[in-house]
Amino acid sequence: MEGFIDVDELLDINDKLRELIKTLKRIEERLSRPEYPTPPLEKDMVRLMRRMVELYYMLIDYVVRGERLYSLVGGDDIKVWIIRMLYKHGEMNIVDLSKAIRRVRGRASRGVVAKKLSELERDGIVRLRLRGREKLYSLRI
Repeated sequence: MEGFIDVDELLDINDKLRELIKTLKRIEERLSRPEYPTPPLEKDMVRLMRRMVELYYMLIDYVVRGERLYSLVGGDDIKVWIIRMLYKHGEMNIVDLSKAIRRVRGRASRGVVAKKLSELERDGIVRLRLRGREKLYSLRI
């Protein structure tokens, strides 16, 4: 299923915003030089514009990352919950992860969670770390 968001278009917008941020920084630097006596209000306006563009850039970046992640998991409910729990709690083993998902979702068997974790690991979303005989999982992204 194709997403509602055109990721390529958003990436293009972000490239343009990045260039605009660089330009606004250069303008700020020039306005700060003694040879350009500029009223403080004008300096503040340029700084505010740059900050607003940076915030918009971060918002688009957040949406693009979410869209990519959603497409990576293919809308799989268990995978989404695994990612949410690892994001919220950090490194977890399969038993604790299954219990955490069960508390919010109502059901999650260790077998299904283990299968989905191996798929997420294969896709580079989750990292496996061995501590003795225990397998601990965390997000790579």
